[in-house]
Amino acid sequence: MYFLNRCDYNIGDRLFNLAVRLKQSKTKRLMSWLQNVALIEIGKLNNEKIIEILDQVKKDRNKNKVMLGYASGFESVIDFLDNNSYDLKDINLNSIIVNSEYLSRQTKKTLSKYFNTQALSRYSSEEVGIVAHQTLDSVDSFVLNHASYFIEVLNFENDDHVKKGEIGRIVITDLFNYAMPLIRYDTGDIAKYNINEKGITEFERIEGRKLDLIYNTQGNVLSSYIVYKKFYNYYHLLKQYQFIQQGEKEYEIVLNLRNDTFGFEKELIQDVKNDFGQDAKVLIKYVNEIPPLSSGKRRKVVNNYKT
Repeated sequence: MYFLNRCDYNIGDRLFNLAVRLKQSKTKRLMSWLQNVALIEIGKLNNEKIIEILDQVKKDRNKNKVMLGYASGFESVIDFLDNNSYDLKDINLNSIIVNSEYLSRQTKKTLSKYFNTQALSRYSSEEVGIVAHQTLDSVDSFVLNHASYFIEVLNFENDDHVKKGEIGRIVITDLFNYAMPLIRYDTGDIAKYNINEKGITEFERIEGRKLDLIYNTQGNVLSSYIVYKKFYNYYHLLKQYQFIQQGEKEYEIVLNLRNDTFGFEKELIQDVKNDFGQDAKVLIKYVNEIPPLSSGKRRKVVNNYKT
């Protein structure tokens, strides 16, 4: 509850949980009702469903309301709001919490603008729970859950701790799981390690999965954040995108366009080469849909070269 409190959510407040494949027992449905949680299925998030969700949140009479969901789901909501007229004036959310997927700065900024509240990112794991969280007091960096876990950020090649400003593997020791002890458990995720002005350790960014690390043509690891930045200027033209490393120097960009044409191929390819190497071979592919994983998540960065 600590992190929810820091996101302006308290016990009894209305929580709209946007999730995929919600199959719950009667007991879980009863618990959701008692906890004032509205479970909303977003497996097929078309315009009609988005209007239904926004209407439900807007008409809800609870004074304090928070929305929780996947980044890709909120990106679909943004896409709808960018292209349709919908009055959000009286929706009155305390905050928006985004979990399970990377929340880009552009999505975060746009969500906050449309809903007139702060969008905050949560980093959690099915194995251990909430590991780190952005809060209203720390909107850009992640506060670590030191109370429950001993959290380390280690080098990719050994178990040495990274230095401030470096990225590394997130490794967790659970301090309270006596039934199934987790000691130096490698989550498979990577983060950028930081020490703030108060001397407190934090995650400056969550970089994504270790399996999806990408490399330039010289074989050096690059932050996935570099990829996300390349698409900021084109968000208004794209429904979805995906960046795939197919080989040592081969990269594929998959685009799902809002309109029929994309007039910035040369600029985007050159931008990729500027960071990945001028000898990079970059292919742009157009699709009507980028399919999600079975979990409902969509990977924006994929490495098929080193798996």
